[in-house]
Amino acid sequence: MEKSAEEVPLGRASEKAGLSRGKGPTSSADSSTESLNLPFLTEPTQVRAVLGAATPRAAPPARVALVQRLQSVAGNLAVTALLSNAANVQRQGGAAATATPTSLDAQYVAAIAQGRWGQAATYLSGFDNTQIMARLRRLSNAQRVDLYEGAEAALGYPRRMPIIVGLRFLGVAVGHEAPSAEENVGGWEYGVRGAYDYRITPVSIEVRVKINFVPDAGVTPPVSTWFGYITSMWNHYTAVDQSNRSQKRRIHFTPIQGTGMHTVNVHAGDQRADAANLYVGDSRASSTIPHEFGHLVGLEDEYERTAGDYARVTGEALPAGDTSQAPAARTIATEMHEALFKEEHWYERHRTAVRRRKEAVNAVFSNHSLPKNYSNAITRQVATMYRVIYSGSLNGHIVDQIDADSGDSHFHDWREGVVGAFEYTNASIMGNVQLAAAGTPEHDHPVQPRHVRHFARLVQDFLGRGNWQPEADH
Repeated sequence: MEKSAEEVPLGRASEKAGLSRGKGPTSSADSSTESLNLPFLTEPTQVRAVLGAATPRAAPPARVALVQRLQSVAGNLAVTALLSNAANVQRQGGAAATATPTSLDAQYVAAIAQGRWGQAATYLSGFDNTQIMARLRRLSNAQRVDLYEGAEAALGYPRRMPIIVGLRFLGVAVGHEAPSAEENVGGWEYGVRGAYDYRITPVSIEVRVKINFVPDAGVTPPVSTWFGYITSMWNHYTAVDQSNRSQKRRIHFTPIQGTGMHTVNVHAGDQRADAANLYVGDSRASSTIPHEFGHLVGLEDEYERTAGDYARVTGEALPAGDTSQAPAARTIATEMHEALFKEEHWYERHRTAVRRRKEAVNAVFSNHSLPKNYSNAITRQVATMYRVIYSGSLNGHIVDQIDADSGDSHFHDWREGVVGAFEYTNASIMGNVQLAAAGTPEHDHPVQPRHVRHFARLVQDFLGRGNWQPEADH
């Protein structure tokens, strides 16, 4: 076991503290004060080392003088508080090196009570490792994670490490992640930018997401209602160690109104929302808001995805087409190809040709009553037949051949709807919950285990053992 500063002989204590003794004959008092070259003190261990080595040899006035000299070079709150306590002890004739630092402890306790976590960590660093651990054990799990964040914010390395190591030993950790992804949805490219803090305790992993709502003039975001939609939809899982099922951590999502992570504009009306724009009149807010929250923690969409993306994101088999409709699907595939490859005449503008192709595609959809945005068994079979006949992707040809805005203000949504008819959509919260049939897993729990698996993995990575998987708990 490493010796404490109080147990180190004078020469070694001075060296450990970063202090050096002067040379030449001196009195007992001088040898404890004037002959010490004092650096700028930033570590409580430096204080303990020099007090423990020098004060037993000095007369009481010299001990007080030494503490006063040390106070003049104190570099932070913890050192200052420790020296204030030492000065009181020396005036009373005690030994500062072995005294209980009551003044430091009182300031630490006051900082905890007032929620000043950075200062609490600073004061706590003034104790030795045994005393630090004893005080950490007295805190609640919530206080421990607050102190963890305070230590990281207020203390540098390695000074914060006794506190951090102690907290991690007690099963507490904090972290921040900012996952990102690029996705193609309905033939358009989008970016997903997540950001969140997480706090692990012996009973839970809490995922905190700060959202700064910026409303238009005259618009009031229904924050409490929206946050209620999020928590009621997302807080249904517990991470369970499959190798020891008694070990569990509840997965809890906490949206917070605040700055520093996500900015969301809030508008009047009921238009199409995204992760950066919400509408107070959204008629489907109870599913829209939790869906967009999924993006804020880094999840991709699960609607209007290509076959490869759908399998990658969901981990599920592709929904099948209706092989019994093969003849009809062949007819539709042929008509779609003819519509998309209508010749562009030399005398017309490109947009004119695009407009003619668009009108021809609309006619195919109308004549065969095809849905837009989301595929069904027939449109999936059409996509399969198209690939067989033309050795190409129907969706890819739609994007290539109708590649310019034809002048329609709804061109973006129109093309996405057409492409989406031949792509794959899941019925989860990250897809389209309206497609979930009664009795299906997505209907009962729109948030699926895959959506929270990463947070179970964070617990496993922290503990360094087990096989942690998310399980629905209610």
